[in-house]
Amino acid sequence: MKPLLSPDSTTADCRGCHAPEQIENPDQPHGLKSISTQTLSGKYADIRFSHAAHFKVRDQMQVGCTSCHENILTSASLTTLNLPKMVDCVGCHETAKAIPAQFAMSNCHTCHVDNQSGPVPLSHTRNVKPDFHTESFRKHHSSEASAPGAKCFVCHTNVQPQAAAVSQCTACHQVMLPASHTARWRDDLHGKYAAIDRESCATCHVTDFCSRCHNELPRSHVPLPPFKNGGHAKLAMINNRSCFTCHTYQDTCAECHTQTLR
Repeated sequence: MKPLLSPDSTTADCRGCHAPEQIENPDQPHGLKSISTQTLSGKYADIRFSHAAHFKVRDQMQVGCTSCHENILTSASLTTLNLPKMVDCVGCHETAKAIPAQFAMSNCHTCHVDNQSGPVPLSHTRNVKPDFHTESFRKHHSSEASAPGAKCFVCHTNVQPQAAAVSQCTACHQVMLPASHTARWRDDLHGKYAAIDRESCATCHVTDFCSRCHNELPRSHVPLPPFKNGGHAKLAMINNRSCFTCHTYQDTCAECHTQTLR
């Protein structure tokens, strides 16, 4: 698909992105200029970027022009070509395993010429709320935060994917508990939810959170000898999923139940 150029566009407009041989031979696949490192200007003057480096990994990382420039196919000129936002870079540089550590988002020098103090650069989306951050978003943000590929951590410091949510999350959620965390949650209900979807617990709770309490026996397990020697069967028959919240068949059940009952 050819880009939409304005009627007064000239070859000079094309050379902003394409090498001369590509303009003369549009069917040639290698159209981008061989730019080793390109430092931008204006409000992006602090940013270093290399088209050539991204072009080299286009097959391995499935990087194309539209990966960063969504409107390139319909842009009339370079002036209407949207530059990618920081959150777009995160899609690869924070999550892709193939990205070397020196090019991860945590290394500021990957993108920035100098690490500067003061106001956050305009190229960072941290200053600008995404469109879906409406007035009601604060109340309903859980669906976005738990969605696959969520990038809350781009703007919200110390909120790492698949890890404990700290800092800005706990600023509210130590007081404002989820709706499921009722008065009976700690004593009666949380185990049932954990047995169904323990990954959702890990959104807020670190790995040792459970063991802080469960190093001590649950009340249903006391006294332990009668519970272990037969009492546990009653609970298992009612809902054995509750057992597997803490125990596995191989590590616990198989100690005694080595034969399959028929």
